[in-house]
Amino acid sequence: MSLDLLRATAGRVDVDLQSLRTLSRENAATEIAAEDVPKLLHSLWDVPPLSLQMSAYEEIQDSGRLRLVSNPELRRSMAHFRQMYEFARQAYVDAFQHQH
Repeated sequence: MSLDLLRATAGRVDVDLQSLRTLSRENAATEIAAEDVPKLLHSLWDVPPLSLQMSAYEEIQDSGRLRLVSNPELRRSMAHFRQMYEFARQAYVDAFQHQH
């Protein structure tokens, strides 16, 4: 994983979180214009594949190799990405459970 990839992915997660928050608001059905819904949904379908990156992170962490990452900024970015991913994953699950 590179720092640039983590930054780009974290930025993507931030955008998806905003979309999920908008779509899962209590009055979303009446407050969101119909033409805006496809735009909000467009990137959300890519949230679950982020778990592939997370499995790589967890393998690095579980094996003890995470401590071999000497760049403190990269370590912070990896930890931040993991937190954002977990929040996005839970929001994704909650949003779809709310719909059903």
